[in-house]
Formats: sequence, C-alpha cells, structure tokens
Amino acid sequence: MFKNVLLAIDLAHKDEQNEAIEAAKKYAGEGSHIFVVSVIPPLEGGGFIQSFLPADYDANLIKKAKEALHYFTKERMPEIKDIKHLVVHGKVYEKITDIAEQLDIDLIITMASIKRDHQSSGFGPNVARIVRNSDCSVLILR
Repeated sequence: MFKNVLLAIDLAHKDEQNEAIEAAKKYAGEGSHIFVVSVIPPLEGGGFIQSFLPADYDANLIKKAKEALHYFTKERMPEIKDIKHLVVHGKVYEKITDIAEQLDIDLIITMASIKRDHQSSGFGPNVARIVRNSDCSVLILR
C-alpha cells in the first residue's frame, strides 16, 4: 500500500476516470491520504485571449472547477471521507509533478489520455512527461 496517493482527474473527461478511481481505492490503504488533483491548462494564445476575459476569470474558473471536483468525488468515491482536493492552473505535467514533490506523494495515478493505436505509445504528452519528471511511482491506466 501507498501512504500518499495523487489521483489526477481530467474534469473534461469525467466519465473516463473509472479505472483510475478504482486504482486509487485499491492502492491507498487504511491510514493513507488520497489527494485528487485537477489541472486547468493555460489558454492557447495566452495573453491575447486573456485580454478579452474578465479580470476575475481565473479565480472564477478555479472556483467552479473546485466545486465540480468536490461533486465528482462525492458521487464517485463516497466511501472515502478524507479526500484532499486540489485545483491548480498551469501546465499539467509541471503542476502534477510539483504537487507530488511538495506533498511527498509515493504514487501518482492517471489515465493514459489517448486511445492506443498501432503507431502510438498510448500516452499523451502530459502523461509521458509526468513519468519522466516524477520521483515516485506512476500508474497509468487505459
């Protein structure tokens, strides 16, 4: 069993997270901590697009994402009472690896994010970077 498990959830693909949720339940034993993180990636086009958005756009986006993440875990993981919820904004792989280091995570669980074909590893670029840049074990599920 692992003491600190980080479950990375893509709120844009909530219905594709079942295997990751079950793995988190399996690998987090009694006395373990489960941290559920959702990373909001930066907008393509950056500053130009943001210049058209309200000043409180980022704060509202994070607030709504936190509400969605809490609802998601309440619905999908009701038996786990002490889940720590994290919503951050930035590059997905950087935020996940930074959080893992800061919280002394010993297992990151994530979905592969790309359906496998004959010419692909089946990993999206963020998942591949999480594996390369993490100091802990990473469980990738398809």
